[in-house]
Amino acid sequence: MIRVGVFDSGIGGLSVVQYLLSGEDSLHIEYYADSKHIPYGDKSPEFIKDRSEKICSFLYSKHVECIIVACNTATAIAIDSLRNRFKLRFIGIEPGIKPALKKTKTNAIAILATHNTIRSARFKKLIDENNAEQKYNFYLRAGNGLVEQVEKFQLDDLQLLHGHLDSCLINNVDTLVLGCTHYSYLKNEINNYLHSNGKKISIIDSSEAVGRHAIGLLSNYPHQQPKKKGIYSLSLSTTGEIEPLIKASEYLGLLFESALSIAD
Repeated sequence: MIRVGVFDSGIGGLSVVQYLLSGEDSLHIEYYADSKHIPYGDKSPEFIKDRSEKICSFLYSKHVECIIVACNTATAIAIDSLRNRFKLRFIGIEPGIKPALKKTKTNAIAILATHNTIRSARFKKLIDENNAEQKYNFYLRAGNGLVEQVEKFQLDDLQLLHGHLDSCLINNVDTLVLGCTHYSYLKNEINNYLHSNGKKISIIDSSEAVGRHAIGLLSNYPHQQPKKKGIYSLSLSTTGEIEPLIKASEYLGLLFESALSIAD
């Protein structure tokens, strides 16, 4: 089995794990939810870098061969320093701008992400690189409060979500990018809201994009033959309460062999 570490500020990154397990490789996944310090979206860059390094040290001690930073904010702020410190392959997650450019017909794209992701230099560079000719209009919205809501698994409390959608789905927007792994849990509710309002808007889920990207990279790793699709083991660790992590795993249909609340 290929040993893979995955971390996020909370339960959001499990949506990446779900897509990752659709590949052909046999995997052991060490998942780390830093739920005690959620959300990362309003923390300082120094804090996020420090937490990310501590988490990766923990995952490194578990002998992982690769670490997926399943958090847009941590990717935007910390992945470069992580690559410099640890001699491991790192896979980050970024809002799915490129898939959105291929999907849009009106050239109007909404991006729902955390405050720290939107204001990061890495995100600004991503926008500039993909819009050099100023062909596209991007409507950015910080989804304040959504991460905390998902972490509490309040998926049917929709007033906050609807407010964010109404604010960014304007001016002929036909494509919505979910720029935070926590937002993947709200995809059904987003689709229902769009449908009820007669809006035909494509949704780009960054969790799916990074999961499928990771599958391609991991397929080149040395492993025992033959491949056995669906054979995996999953260990869960969290700095917060264990119940939301277990509930999220069950919601996504993920089987786990252990679930531990660890000291920060």
